[in-house]
Amino acid sequence: FVPRPGKDVDEERKLYGASFYDVIIKDLIPMVDKTFRTYTDREHRAMAGLSWGGCQTFNTVLPHMDKFSALGTFSGALFGVDVKTCFNGVFADAEKYNKKVYAIVSNMSIAIERRDFIRRTACFVCNQQEAGILFSENYENVTPEEMTDILADRIRSAKIPKMVVTMGGDGAVYADQEGDKGVYPALKVDVVDTTGAGDSFFAGVCMGLTYGKTLREACGIGTRLASTVICTSENICPRFMPEEFGLER
Repeated sequence: FVPRPGKDVDEERKLYGASFYDVIIKDLIPMVDKTFRTYTDREHRAMAGLSWGGCQTFNTVLPHMDKFSALGTFSGALFGVDVKTCFNGVFADAEKYNKKVYAIVSNMSIAIERRDFIRRTACFVCNQQEAGILFSENYENVTPEEMTDILADRIRSAKIPKMVVTMGGDGAVYADQEGDKGVYPALKVDVVDTTGAGDSFFAGVCMGLTYGKTLREACGIGTRLASTVICTSENICPRFMPEEFGLER
């Protein structure tokens, strides 16, 4: 993306791929429903995207909540966001309608300026280095067990409801305001390519929490998904059945 000379960057971003949203709503969805045996109601339709696809997911789904029941954005690109007003205040309305918002870091330098938003998420996920930036500390040589106690103390004072910190080969640590905390160990696998591991982990955590699993159980689902992704250099979508995670459809 390169803005035209002399043009406002934010306004240019709005024009970039602007026709994509109409194509999804007016062309793609009708074509899919006409061609395949699909449920056509909003309760059976969702959309997810990574990076710029996350931005496109926000811009497609949130103005058309009559057509979608859920969305997922992973490291989604968002610019100049005002949490209270963006997308007609949908993030502010999450509390009103008792809906959960889960967040993973794409740019911690932005996240630390919006602690008010982090406090309103149901669960916040980041890696060890990002946690150090968030809390202005160095966790480079901290063990998982030490990180668990640190995290429990930090989220209590920062009023963050739930938080998970990934630690690479040392697994992930988690803590919440109710005092639940612990370490979920990494699975022993042959690592080929770690690309996508963080997003896969986050997706698993969100899935587990959405289905009512405990924070530890949700971390377990995320760990299994991430472990599948790092075993290959190919772009894959892990083909687990929900029942394998104890999820009832």
